[in-house]
Amino acid sequence: MADTDLLVVSRGGVEYKITRGELDAYLNPVILAKLNPDVSIGLSSTFYIDNDDLDLVVTSNASYRNVSATILPEGLKCYFEQTFTGTPNFYVGFMNTNRTAPAVSDYSVPFDPTGAVQIKENGAIKNGPTTIKSGYTSAFTNGDTLSYAFDFTDGKRNVWWAHNGVWGTTADGLGIPETGTNPAFTIDTINNEVRMWFAQNTGAGDLTSAFNFGQSEFKYTLPSGFKPFGEKVKPATYPAFDPSASDFFDLSVDNTRASVTNSTNTFTQKTTLAMPKTGKWYAEYTGINVVPGAGSGYQGVGICDINTYPETAGYYVGNTRDSYGYFNLGYQYNNGSGIPGAGATWTNGDVLGVAVNLDDGILTFYKNGVAQGTPYTTLESSRDYCFAVSEGYTLDSDMEFNGGQKPFAYTIPTGYKPLTDKD
Repeated sequence: MADTDLLVVSRGGVEYKITRGELDAYLNPVILAKLNPDVSIGLSSTFYIDNDDLDLVVTSNASYRNVSATILPEGLKCYFEQTFTGTPNFYVGFMNTNRTAPAVSDYSVPFDPTGAVQIKENGAIKNGPTTIKSGYTSAFTNGDTLSYAFDFTDGKRNVWWAHNGVWGTTADGLGIPETGTNPAFTIDTINNEVRMWFAQNTGAGDLTSAFNFGQSEFKYTLPSGFKPFGEKVKPATYPAFDPSASDFFDLSVDNTRASVTNSTNTFTQKTTLAMPKTGKWYAEYTGINVVPGAGSGYQGVGICDINTYPETAGYYVGNTRDSYGYFNLGYQYNNGSGIPGAGATWTNGDVLGVAVNLDDGILTFYKNGVAQGTPYTTLESSRDYCFAVSEGYTLDSDMEFNGGQKPFAYTIPTGYKPLTDKD
């Protein structure tokens, strides 16, 4: 069915028509990016955000002023535009998060040698104080537009900039974001987070940067395969904890947080979607309230067969043949056999990744983006595995599950997908 095909619904003799594209937009709404005054440092009457948080305005100052935001880049393939009113004098770019967020008066940011890569109003690209491409674009002036395209999918970290729709210059080789050709630079050092930042300096004049993240029609052509810089609220279908699968947990946050209180046994909570019998699937769990220590609290993350795993007190992921678990004390379990020290211990705030390779029968656990122990190689192709969590022997325990309904905290392993992409 094409996006232009019509769905027709009759109500009271009146036909209502909607295209598939319109229906998809309704079912999968998109929130577009904006500037965020709540996380901007040093805003004042001469450095402020305006126009429904889409304009960055600097007036009558003689030094650079900065605003920055941290994003999780993995999976983003986005485009947006910045149009200047006034005499442009700016640095804009990306830096690794090992560089602390710049204060409004931190004039050293553009010259920082630890990973601040930027484009300047004269079209030069710099890495800290070092010019790596002079004249990558022609110089910007009043009314000009700076376009951004960045592809952070499948481990790529490529960024392109355009001046009035032209990606680079003939001398350097024109960039072609659609084919991944000649990026302005590649951010090799960034694995998990990247800080995007904007610095403006007007001297004695005024400068307004009007950002368009897709709120209105772009001035220049959106590169094929790229999307406006926004974030889906949530997919139409995503795995969450199944309220019908256990009577022992309190579920909240749209059934993505599982809690137990005053438990004197272990309990397991399944999620709602079984994985296809082939493919590579990934999910994350975050410890919200983890009580470590033998005899004083057990939390485990893992997988189990959605059909055969028993929904009975006393069971935990890993104590049956059809389940595997990684627990807060560092143990990993399958079929009741525990491996002490197979992984690092974990506690509140740690993020546990579970990567399920059903093409090759391999299961790998992660803590904060780092693989733990030796991967299991005994997954059975006949099983209908789902993600699951176990908790018990604690006064209070809370675990949160992310099956792909929001950006992952850590880079998804190469070749893996969330279950939201299973179709």
